[in-house]
Amino acid sequence: MNPRALGTFLVLVLAVAPQPAQARHKLTYRPSEGVLEDLLDVGEIVGFGFAKQFAGVESIALMGLTTIVASPLGREMDDPIQGWFTTERADGTFKDTEKRLPNGLTNALSVAGEVMAVPWWEAALYGLGRSHSDHRLVAFAKDALATHLVVGAEVQLLKAAFTRDRPDGTEPSSVVKRLFADGDNSFPARHAMGFWVLGFKAWDYGYQTAAVAGFALGTAVSVARVAQAEHFATDVLTTLLLSWIASQGTERASRTILLPVVSTAPAREGGSFFGFLLTGAW
Repeated sequence: MNPRALGTFLVLVLAVAPQPAQARHKLTYRPSEGVLEDLLDVGEIVGFGFAKQFAGVESIALMGLTTIVASPLGREMDDPIQGWFTTERADGTFKDTEKRLPNGLTNALSVAGEVMAVPWWEAALYGLGRSHSDHRLVAFAKDALATHLVVGAEVQLLKAAFTRDRPDGTEPSSVVKRLFADGDNSFPARHAMGFWVLGFKAWDYGYQTAAVAGFALGTAVSVARVAQAEHFATDVLTTLLLSWIASQGTERASRTILLPVVSTAPAREGGSFFGFLLTGAW
């Protein structure tokens, strides 16, 4: 597939992507009843959100696009892109020679992605939301955690099910290590998924500043992983699409599970300082 044609197609998909079904920053959520009840909510969103990935025209379209990207047809664009970022060896593998980006930058972005790939930040935001009675922030944290768990499980399962050498020639680890640890396998990438989840879920809940930051850093981490010869372009693009699909599913599930009630109060009423940090507006 011609990389320019695929890029054009992705731009069109983004242009017509559905907006959140509800303006969630204008909703009032029921108060949290306790940590155990909130964990049960997360479990429900995980289960129903996974199932609801397979409902809706937009999710089916994204799944079709993911299949194309992950197929040999989509992977035709990998070598040209990889060759632009890195240096190809005589044996057909690639070497990071700081051709486009310095190692200091790519290493920092890779570490940031690894840190965000662990769902600690949702727990932190949940604690801040509960301590300041910011019910929207609590709902956002629960929804984001559920989405993160769905994407993480899908990435690990795909890593276990498929094998692909990394661009630098590193061969995949055993299936057990790929399933239960971060074993070597190029497809799909996992480092950027935390940032993608932040971007999609923050967008759903009206935290525009956090959403832009999540999308920007997810893109930067993905580019860094390609520049390091750790992943091909289709590896990181697949993770973006998986995160998008999972976010669609959990968005549908959380509408009912988190029981939002339309509020007549101003959209910003009841927001906390931490909500201000996320939204950029008090």
